[in-house]
Amino acid sequence: MRLKATNGDAFSDIGLVSGGVAVEGDENDGGEGSVRMLQRENDRLQEQLRSSEELNATLRSELDLTRSVLKHNPQNQTEDKQPEQQNTSARQTIDSDLLAEHLQEIRALRQRLEETIRTNERLREQLEKKLQEAEKDSAATNIFIAGSEDQTHISSELHFLLTQNHTLKEQLNQGARDKQKENDRLRETLARRTAKLELSRKECETLKQERTQLQDNLYRGPV
Repeated sequence: MRLKATNGDAFSDIGLVSGGVAVEGDENDGGEGSVRMLQRENDRLQEQLRSSEELNATLRSELDLTRSVLKHNPQNQTEDKQPEQQNTSARQTIDSDLLAEHLQEIRALRQRLEETIRTNERLREQLEKKLQEAEKDSAATNIFIAGSEDQTHISSELHFLLTQNHTLKEQLNQGARDKQKENDRLRETLARRTAKLELSRKECETLKQERTQLQDNLYRGPV
């Protein structure tokens, strides 16, 4: 049996009279079926929580990779404008092709981050919709629970599962908020790193031009 959006059709195998009370079918089976459905829903929610934690770990790994790539960036080199030191600095600069490769990797990481954010938002909306449907169907289920001991046990278990559903929903919402904050920090970090790489690329081009000019001067010799 699967969850449905409307209360009236929640249990298609149980007949109803005009007052909304079950008169046919197995009441215990209906209640136990609802328990099983809620248990499966809880299992899915718990799996989603684990996936969210794995996603956070992946994002942190991507940030660590970005930082590792940028360790090779000569951001803090200071240049003396004397010809001899300019030649030394020019030899120490990284190749422009390597810089371009680093920039491309940063852009790819940013795209993956944006796709992750969109996917996470879609999953969160789907889970919220399922939880709302489960809450509606559980309200209809209470109509079919009478005063027997077995039914009382089922009612208690349903209440427990609904409470657990609510708790899981709150945890998912909190996880989504935490991921959003971390995603914002990642975007800011990537933007800063990209700007620094772009600045290094320009500095590299400038140094290459200066080196070329110095080599031309050496070839021509003193005037």
